[in-house]
Amino acid sequence: MRFYLMLIILAFLCIIVIGCADRHEGDARIKINLTLAPSEKQEVVITRVVVTVSGFDIETQEFELKVDGRKATGAIAIPAGEEREIKVKAYAGDTLEYEGGTLVDHPKPGEEIRIDIALKPVGSQVDGSDTSGNDAKMVLIPAGEFLMGSDKDDDNAKPAHTVSLDEFYIDMYEVTNAQYRRFIQATGRKEPEGYRFVDNESIDSREPGFKPWSDASFNAGNMPVVCVTWDDANAYAKWAGKRLPTEAEWEKASRGGSIGQRYPWGNNYPPTYKVGNLADDSFLKAYRNVDVNIKGYNDGFTYVAPVGQFPSNGYGLYDICGNVSEFCSDWYDEYYYATSPKQNPKGAVSGTEHSVRGSAWLFGDPNLVTNSMRGYIETPEAYNMLGFRCAKSTR
Repeated sequence: MRFYLMLIILAFLCIIVIGCADRHEGDARIKINLTLAPSEKQEVVITRVVVTVSGFDIETQEFELKVDGRKATGAIAIPAGEEREIKVKAYAGDTLEYEGGTLVDHPKPGEEIRIDIALKPVGSQVDGSDTSGNDAKMVLIPAGEFLMGSDKDDDNAKPAHTVSLDEFYIDMYEVTNAQYRRFIQATGRKEPEGYRFVDNESIDSREPGFKPWSDASFNAGNMPVVCVTWDDANAYAKWAGKRLPTEAEWEKASRGGSIGQRYPWGNNYPPTYKVGNLADDSFLKAYRNVDVNIKGYNDGFTYVAPVGQFPSNGYGLYDICGNVSEFCSDWYDEYYYATSPKQNPKGAVSGTEHSVRGSAWLFGDPNLVTNSMRGYIETPEAYNMLGFRCAKSTR
């Protein structure tokens, strides 16, 4: 009971950062919205907030913001140009209490940018532990609107539309083999088994009967569980006292507070640094006949990677880009966006396939790694590129 009471307390620290009056023409203006994750430090009084801006083509800049109660204000301007890393630290006196950060993709001169950053308690995370023994860490995604879908990508992501969501928690990492094994031991559910993709002229070539826990490329305890069906994932979520995220929740969480970005890392393709476990040069070690890899990109993993091997997004979530695609709770409807309600959409009322979101380790096509990309899987099917993470409502 103490845990749930703690989690329903949400502290907001809104920071509006406006451009300096004497900024030069090469600057972009930035507006930052900060959210403090719930923790045992709720009584801590934040007295100082520091923002640092860095990039490989500029010297690191540091700005201290004036704090007044629950608000902090300041005037900064970030240099336009290459990708900028924004880090925020919140102090109580001389003690660092909260921190967080995000990336700003190639800001342009005179551009006004809004970003959301979830600040996490230093030395701790929001803990999703429950009576089922699931030790997954969770991140609080703040309530509010975001732009879902895209008018520039696949038809099933159209139209781009504004969605408003209540706050919710989502797993920081994809559910791992170790976590899923505890579920099996507690419930007697069968071990994962499904399709694996094989080296052929088409990446659609697949073989049934693959048992990932018998394969060293998939069975490590800290790797994401694969070859589970939607029913398996849904059963696990209920056992853990959670649920599967809706498509809208998954997309808002995956965007990490960014607005209008085509890819999780920005708008340029291919990525210029390691953003996640995708179909790269190492992918060709196993799939020499499939020409869908990202040329010149090497993340170091041929198949799945242990969770958390790549940088988190603006909300502190890992493997949103790459590793495994993830089940959502929604029934899939190609045309759902045209009639979707604005408030807390939950997908079609019925169907034969469930929605799947996010890229996987064998995705290299630029159209398959966008923020708005939607997929679907028939309910009884399971694949070695498909896993899940869980969500939880705050009330």
